[in-house]
Order: sequence, then structure tokens, then C-alpha cells
Amino acid sequence: MGLSTIFQGGVIEEISLRLGWMTIIVWGLSKLFARHQSKVPAWMYWTGIVLAALIFGAGHLGVAADIYETLTPLVISRVIVINSIMGIGFGYLYWKKGLEYAIIAHMTADFMLHFVINQIAYMLS
Repeated sequence: MGLSTIFQGGVIEEISLRLGWMTIIVWGLSKLFARHQSKVPAWMYWTGIVLAALIFGAGHLGVAADIYETLTPLVISRVIVINSIMGIGFGYLYWKKGLEYAIIAHMTADFMLHFVINQIAYMLS
């Protein structure tokens, strides 16, 4: 953990999940269902956001397996749900503001999780 976690999560995951998966999903849906429309319908973006967020959530199961001894259904659900909620936020930022905003938000979330909260927990113990 450390700065590499912030940059890896913020940059690499956002490029692969939002710029990659989300964009491919939205593009594919638009080619299938909105071929003759000048504007891509919002439901296609939301579908891309949610599916990319679920992939994002599932992608964190490896880390959960390292932390917990056993991946129970409760642990799996918790990891996917919590990370998917964050992924929905990052996807929405990507859609409305651009990749840079999603990267900055992801990096900020990782900083808060891995540094600030850990420091608070350390000071309280």
C-alpha cells in the first residue's frame, strides 16, 4: 500500500473501467439500439456505468481474499456492493465531467481510505 495504490487505483482502474469497459458498453448499446439517433439515450450511459461498476466491485475480490481468510457470501456481497457504489459515482463523473474528474475522485477516495482513515485508527488505538 502507499502512493502506488492511489495512482494504480486512480489512473489504471479508471482508464480500464471507465474509458475502457464503460465506453465499450455504451458504444455497443448505441450501435444496437440508437443507430439513427443523434444523441445517446441516458439509459445506455446508466447501463454502462452500472455494468462497469459491477466489474469494478468484482475486481476487488482478490484484495478481499488477501485480507479475509474466507470469502463468504456476505464478504463477497459487501465487497462488490461497496466498491460498485463508488464505481457508480466515478462512472457518473466520467460521463458528466470527463476522465480527469473520475481519476481525481478515485485518487481522493483511495487517499482517504488508505491514509487518513488508517492514521485516525492508529491515533485512536
